[in-house]
Amino acid sequence: MLKSLFAVALLAVVRPVAGQTGCALPVVKVLRNNQEVPRSGAPLAPKVTLQVDPAPECPRSSSYRFTDAELTLVRGRRPLVPSIHANGPDVDLSAWMKLVQPGDRIYVFVPYKSLVVVAADGTPQPFPQPKLEADSQNGIGFNWALVP
Repeated sequence: MLKSLFAVALLAVVRPVAGQTGCALPVVKVLRNNQEVPRSGAPLAPKVTLQVDPAPECPRSSSYRFTDAELTLVRGRRPLVPSIHANGPDVDLSAWMKLVQPGDRIYVFVPYKSLVVVAADGTPQPFPQPKLEADSQNGIGFNWALVP
């Protein structure tokens, strides 16, 4: 009887933790003219806003900020020019306007170490680092296909 009670108590404690760990990683969004850039692509805008949100299936009890993001203009498989580093949500891409050709893309990358979780009460906390495999990325990214 005591073993059964212990097993039930252990399950009661473990279940909420399992539900929290099942939540997907946050996602990077790019906004141009206050509209989210779809994964299928959009034309380049001279100024964009970066946003990190909880995954759609996760509760919105907290928000995210970042201290560093890297934007890279890519043609084929290679960077076309040096990356732009942003330490806030507003990014000026006007220098790339004359360089873009059909088929180019912008890769936006936010390292886990630069993510901050902001609780509902406004308290910032470092983002809990997920366990990474050797070939995993160490952050979250977004591929923006540039269309005419």
